[in-house]
Amino acid sequence: DVNYAVLLMRPARTVLTIPDVVMLHRFSGWRRAVAKSLWFDLPSRRVARVIAISEFVRSEVLETLGCAPEHVITIHVPIGPQFVPDPRPFSTAPTRVLMIGSAWNKNLVRQTEALRDLPVEVDFVGELSDEHRAAFARTRVAYTQSYGLTDAEILERYQRTDLLLFASTYEGFGMPIVEAQAVGRPVITGRTSAMPEVAGEAACFVDATSVEDIRAGVQRVIDDAGYRAGLVANGYINAARFTPERIAAQHAELYREIVRKSR
Repeated sequence: DVNYAVLLMRPARTVLTIPDVVMLHRFSGWRRAVAKSLWFDLPSRRVARVIAISEFVRSEVLETLGCAPEHVITIHVPIGPQFVPDPRPFSTAPTRVLMIGSAWNKNLVRQTEALRDLPVEVDFVGELSDEHRAAFARTRVAYTQSYGLTDAEILERYQRTDLLLFASTYEGFGMPIVEAQAVGRPVITGRTSAMPEVAGEAACFVDATSVEDIRAGVQRVIDDAGYRAGLVANGYINAARFTPERIAAQHAELYREIVRKSR
């Protein structure tokens, strides 16, 4: 949110991390022009390197900002060390579904509609608008809500859930995907933006714009124990790509390169 701060720093020794360029998709006219100039164009040109948190974001940066390919490097986001395997029996009566976030891209209304008449209860983390509450009421999906949680409380939500439903329409990365995989929970997510890249071969991918497709994904994870077990096993393997040690080493390598070149 403060990309423009790099304008006051030494370009040769400054690195800028861009999580996404989503505001450029949502703004138009003069607002988009100002945001693009101050938040992206000028800052990206006045740094030694730009870090994108996924290959998807890198492709958007290259296309939108016109940076040289060698100027932008992908370094993923690490998951916290507290996210470790915590096996538990899968419940089907009811299935506890974890849903996180209520921003426009989190696709909460469609996901709620997809759960209509399924044997589930939702553990929702985030703030709810009147539209979201109306969707829960209309579909009669049972839910509990919490927000402003500590790290320990967030971890507890993963540990006590049966599956993560995270079928967003846009993600620059999608941290809940990997956090749930690391704990050992099957993940249902969208097959767009950075989600396939981050989830690897360890998620049930759905069309996030289709209530029917989201519903079919949830139903399959609930009904097919073998499929579910495969998602969990592959999830552990995938989550190993995002350990703090591995990501820190990538940052350190980049910093050493920049220091050498700036001497």
